[in-house]
Amino acid sequence: MKSYSASYFKMHFGSVLDRAGIEPVRIERRGRSPAVLIPESEYKALKHRMRSKQVDPAAALSRLKSLALGEQVDMEKLRFDHRAAVILDKH
Repeated sequence: MKSYSASYFKMHFGSVLDRAGIEPVRIERRGRSPAVLIPESEYKALKHRMRSKQVDPAAALSRLKSLALGEQVDMEKLRFDHRAAVILDKH
């Protein structure tokens, strides 16, 4: 991934934006990377993946109740639930 300083980005906005339309571009400022610009096609694909991972709230509540009642829960199935996977990875 190509990286640019914030000052370079500011001075060469058009060319950096054109580059970001082709591949991801990292913008660095004072030693950190506060932003990455990605092509719109990648953004749309990312949004689509996030939507497809959304879980029915009623199903998630049902799984939580099963856990609370001490019932046997298949942990591998929970890994496919994005929110549950994040919680499991933290613990």
